[in-house]
Amino acid sequence: MNWLSKFHRVGVAASFFLLIFVLPAFSDTSSQNPSGDVTLYLRSGEVIKGGLEQKTEDDVVIKKADSTFSFKLADILKIKDSSGAITVPRKLPFKTAIITYDWQGHLVGKQVVYIDIPNNKIATEVSVKSGTGSELWTMEQDSRQIYDGLTMYGLNMKDKTFLKAKKEGDIISTIFGEDFYAGSPVRNDTLLGKECLVYESKSIGTAAFWNGIMLKQVNVNDLGKDYIITKVAVDIQQDVPLPVDKFEIPSEFVIEDSKEETKGVAGKSSNESSSKK
Repeated sequence: MNWLSKFHRVGVAASFFLLIFVLPAFSDTSSQNPSGDVTLYLRSGEVIKGGLEQKTEDDVVIKKADSTFSFKLADILKIKDSSGAITVPRKLPFKTAIITYDWQGHLVGKQVVYIDIPNNKIATEVSVKSGTGSELWTMEQDSRQIYDGLTMYGLNMKDKTFLKAKKEGDIISTIFGEDFYAGSPVRNDTLLGKECLVYESKSIGTAAFWNGIMLKQVNVNDLGKDYIITKVAVDIQQDVPLPVDKFEIPSEFVIEDSKEETKGVAGKSSNESSSKK
């Protein structure tokens, strides 16, 4: 069994969370002066191609023919370079956040995502069990995932085991997967007071993103309405202390394959001095 299959077993609802593991590696959006041809996908729906002259925290400058054009990052949905690598530019309005989701439909339960931008880490905990459609497919899952832009950790909280795999990328894009939805947004929506871009895909379903963070997802499948899974954010806390232990692997957990004990391999969060929640 390969690591992807094992992550699906440790994770929750493989078909629902597939986007976490199959996205290409995303580059960061720090200030840099790269070169080469790029394609800009604008939020207006326009697609602009040219040579990349400069990329900063606020702007992207490209050259077409003998002219240069500057675009604000806020107006750019994604950037694809000549190798096919994709950057999702963003400037998040917080340094830390805790987002709580409700799961409804075929899987019911709760998910909490902890975002630590200064330390480039995300931890997500999911506790769900089968709801509708249980006669064909049942499951109960209690898991945690930790991602630091280099390595993905999948923890089985019941068995006290974990898996890990190398995965370079932008933490927001890799976990939430806005770029996995091809094309441009089909409409705007507002969730919890946040302006969202809504995407639709025949093979995946519908999802709403706020600054690259998924706030709602409705999956699709061939099994019927009893097997639809809806995940929707019900609470967002910004710039709050994060519980340190959510970013750590407990000392009693062992690697599933080798049963080798590990301690704190995922490191610390930026809020180590904060009280745990």
